[in-house]
Amino acid sequence: MKILIAPDKFKGTLTASEVTDIIADQLASLNADIIKMPMADGGEGTAEVLSRLLDMSPRTLPANNSMMQPIPTDATYYVNPSTRSVAVDSSSVLGLSLIDKTKSSPLDRTSYPFGELLAEIIETEHPLTIYIGIGGTSTVDGGEGFLQALGYDHTSHKAKVKLPRIIALSDVAVPLVAPGNNPSSLTFAPQKGASDEEIAIIRGRLEKFRCRFSDIDSKFAGAGGGMGFALAVIGAEISLGADFLIRLADIPSINPDLIITGEGSLDSQTSLGKAAGTLIKYGDENRIPVIAIGGRVTPDFNPSGTAAVFSTQHYPPEGCLNYHKAKARLIAASQDAARWIAERQ
Repeated sequence: MKILIAPDKFKGTLTASEVTDIIADQLASLNADIIKMPMADGGEGTAEVLSRLLDMSPRTLPANNSMMQPIPTDATYYVNPSTRSVAVDSSSVLGLSLIDKTKSSPLDRTSYPFGELLAEIIETEHPLTIYIGIGGTSTVDGGEGFLQALGYDHTSHKAKVKLPRIIALSDVAVPLVAPGNNPSSLTFAPQKGASDEEIAIIRGRLEKFRCRFSDIDSKFAGAGGGMGFALAVIGAEISLGADFLIRLADIPSINPDLIITGEGSLDSQTSLGKAAGTLIKYGDENRIPVIAIGGRVTPDFNPSGTAAVFSTQHYPPEGCLNYHKAKARLIAASQDAARWIAERQ
């Protein structure tokens, strides 16, 4: 039996590589060929996963967060000098973990620092290709600050910074704004700390900003608080990160008998392009059973396409999660999954 372990990160506690290793350890007693493939979906951790697949090494640069404050440690990006390619996540400087969202408003945050970082990477590395993980930002400015930092002129459609080929990977397929409560960049604003009143203001700002680029129409425009929109403006090639990584890792050639995937939260957003949702769909389409493990599983998660779903949320210890608590819970859930598999071998 060939088992592919391909989870995303458990946001805020465990990286995709850590989750993969923990699950694999609990399956070690099974009579199975275990293949480890940490995944990402265009959010945090995408550049690291790309670096493993594209033989890149990490480098760092000082940078600011979305409140224009220096981040505690330098921003990490990845480089392959022989192919002159670079991978970087927008969340490396715009991530929610880099600010105190209780002491700032999304109205005051800007994507400008990521434009600064990208410009410096281009000046330092002279890449031919840059891969960008779009998601996981604390911003909802439509990427306006990012474009300003690149010196983009919307009348000439040119940036002062000479841009290489950019391949952008999105964690969701949603527009910049949409009528009513339909999915868009605003769907993710509450988790960034936006109130209903602030969301109304942000909507107005984004609609006004979008009108300056009436020719831009991307189904990924709402990713990263609108970073997808800004990347479409500068001509980036944008695709779903999970789809892209499945192709890059050549999962079809692995031809697994079982796939185990997961993420920090299996919920209504899982099917919008998240890694776990994409792998569940892939398994369903190719008649490969899929086990999904979530840090939590909410009632609005649709388990269709999965053979089994396990959650870590009901395992002790209770309270705020940290690395050790998250690891203990994941071990317990993975042991449940191992027993489930053993009973069916």
